[in-house]
Amino acid sequence: MPINETQLNGRVATLLDRMNVRWSVLGETQGAFLGSQRQPDILVHQQGGRPVVIENEYLPARTLEDEAVDRLGETLKPDVAGVAGKIHAVVALRSPRDLNQCSSHDEVDELLSGGIQLEYALYTGDGTGEYDRFPTSGFIGGTLKDLANFVSHASVPEEAIQEAIEIFEGGVRSIARVMKDACEFGDDMKPAMVELLKQDYSDQTLRMGAAIMLNALVFHDGLAGFRGIKPIEDLMPDGYLLPAFVYIEWRKILKINYWSIFSLASDLLAKF
Repeated sequence: MPINETQLNGRVATLLDRMNVRWSVLGETQGAFLGSQRQPDILVHQQGGRPVVIENEYLPARTLEDEAVDRLGETLKPDVAGVAGKIHAVVALRSPRDLNQCSSHDEVDELLSGGIQLEYALYTGDGTGEYDRFPTSGFIGGTLKDLANFVSHASVPEEAIQEAIEIFEGGVRSIARVMKDACEFGDDMKPAMVELLKQDYSDQTLRMGAAIMLNALVFHDGLAGFRGIKPIEDLMPDGYLLPAFVYIEWRKILKINYWSIFSLASDLLAKF
């Protein structure tokens, strides 16, 4: 017997749930929406992120986009969905008919895990009629793993992204000021930075160096605890980050890998 959309939603939810330890994925959750009999095909809740609904149809999926837009603004019942709040992000998923022709769940899982191509797009909005779509037309093609990455990014609210950008820009400005002071009052920093970055000395060069350093610090924070890498807070006696302590940890990280991130950053740091 062919696999219907409800059965497919359950398999997609199960496989997605295994792909990210920071989220929970539910398929066909009845009573998930407050004051509505409609239910999300798939509901994804990632820790620290907003809930994302996936609406799925087999190709040609003629009603999919309307249904995706209709889910925007729905309010979740926390006792059913496991998460509260309104839906501001919906992924419209178009599934190939090959999945419909499968005769068992194992066959579906094999095709999904084996890289069968899916099509998807993201709708964001508050349910008042105005919404954004990505891409603006057409659909993105990818595997189930690609879809998982897409949904993970969709769970991050735009305001959080903007706040992160502002924090990053502020960090770059702060580090650039420190690097400028080091260049003006030391003999080695300026020529070393010019040589390492292959740029003439300028404010733009300082910002470039600062961005490289900050990127490494952020990545370092994510690696803390892995193979004995110390967290950044342990490198701040008296509340000040000591470059020498950071340099030691970055050299440890380079022995593991991550050369593209930490090689140039550690060379710059060594000149402080």
